[in-house]
Amino acid sequence: MASIYESIGRNLGDVFVKGTPTASTGSTFESNVLINPDARQLVGKEVYWDTGLSSKQARLVASFSPANNRIIHEQGYTVNPTGSDTFLIFNNFRADDYDNAITRAIGKVRSLHLDDYVATLSIIATQYEYSVASGMEFISTLRFVPSNGSDYDAVEDIRRVFELSPRFWRIEGNQGGSRIIAIDPRQVNLSNYDGQICRVEGQAKPDLLVGTTVDEDLQDYVINYSSMILAAQKDGNEWARRYYMFRDEIKGRNSIGLEDSIFTHPRGRKVNS
Repeated sequence: MASIYESIGRNLGDVFVKGTPTASTGSTFESNVLINPDARQLVGKEVYWDTGLSSKQARLVASFSPANNRIIHEQGYTVNPTGSDTFLIFNNFRADDYDNAITRAIGKVRSLHLDDYVATLSIIATQYEYSVASGMEFISTLRFVPSNGSDYDAVEDIRRVFELSPRFWRIEGNQGGSRIIAIDPRQVNLSNYDGQICRVEGQAKPDLLVGTTVDEDLQDYVINYSSMILAAQKDGNEWARRYYMFRDEIKGRNSIGLEDSIFTHPRGRKVNS
């Protein structure tokens, strides 16, 4: 699978070369794909290490030797590339530009999309306040489940009341600044559920970027939104055409767009209200 950097670069026609090194030192590397006869053709372009132990490193080409397919940098590598690492050479943008566009795209997705999320609490008979799981944005249901499995009939109290009515619990803040689920002791006697598990069902903002790849369900939106942002930074009819093409795919034109496919309506009570 192509990384998000390569996918965006391909969208924009910005990937000049992709390859792996055959040899490397602290400030040079060689590759069989670097067959450009003109020593000046690569100077000033940026090499971005996309995968492997050297990933996330970006260096400008100071000089290029066509005789041995060698790129020389003025700045050395923190981690030297190996033969299994992959590099990209960009034409028009630098890694910082990609990072900025991807960050903005991810921020946009996180403002529109929510994933279903489930956390669990171990019920203590004398405890009526529980911390909200990190990352939860909305809580819709508190559901008791047997601690020894999913056989509801085997646990009488769970069989009689397995879902806690929303009027029996609320979300509050505490002095530490975190959020808690407060169960009303006037309405629920937790001694009936001591040691059982409570499923906290709700929604959370998605974790999108893992390494250089994006969650599969959301990657088309992030790639197209990032491509639109980068295209908007360049002048000329060709860049304007690309900008509007990506914008139309996102917003939809006489049809459902990518934004419609990722938008999620919140359900339940907002955690940080």
